[in-house]
Amino acid sequence: MYATSVAIFIVCFLTGTARSDPRNVPMAITTWTFKNATLRAWDVLSNNGSALDAIEQGVAVCECEQCDGTVGYGGSPDEDGETTLDALIMNGKTMNVGAVGGLRRVKNAISVARHVLEHTRHSFLVGDQATEFAVQMGFHEESLTTPDSKKMWMEWHNAKNCQPNFWFNVLPDPLKHCGPYSIPPKGGPVCPSTTCMPDTTTSTCQPPKVPVPPPCPAKKGFPCRARRRAAPRPARPAPPRCP
Repeated sequence: MYATSVAIFIVCFLTGTARSDPRNVPMAITTWTFKNATLRAWDVLSNNGSALDAIEQGVAVCECEQCDGTVGYGGSPDEDGETTLDALIMNGKTMNVGAVGGLRRVKNAISVARHVLEHTRHSFLVGDQATEFAVQMGFHEESLTTPDSKKMWMEWHNAKNCQPNFWFNVLPDPLKHCGPYSIPPKGGPVCPSTTCMPDTTTSTCQPPKVPVPPPCPAKKGFPCRARRRAAPRPARPAPPRCP
């Protein structure tokens, strides 16, 4: 499981070439039918606010209203039961971007993303570093968990035995068990006997597969000779670990 805060806004001006052009028609578009958020963005534009102001305030409405149950605090929790937020804002004139990912304990993800855009040379801050940046910018830390998100996690973890999840090639079998998980021993899981071989795709032990050589095509006037088997490739060396 994972959580994200997403409300896609597009703010544009049609027909004219400049905002001061009387032919301009401002427009605020959302991907989904988030009416209050769209109205807030339109209100900002109608009062001569900037496109960035309209986007930030429109998305902020969705973050507060928890649009569709997936935007803002209390959204789908991760496998530890915590809700984290993502947000991105782009300046259409400069194409500069400000974004946060996995933002913890701060509700105003879109506003933090705008601060990344306007107060750093970064494009994307994530995790605890994003939270630390937000606190420096004056945002308040608080839990993003709600009774609904806690209930959602409890059902996934206890009633559904952590299904579905995104793990594979780990032990114990992620299709049947919750974590914590670990990497199988070299070559796969430890199998109970020499008649079984580890299958790293399912984290189970399977009977050994006997390779069948391809048929030898006979040519007129030439005997059929068995094809040479390619020598096995050496094991890939493990990357060095930093001290």
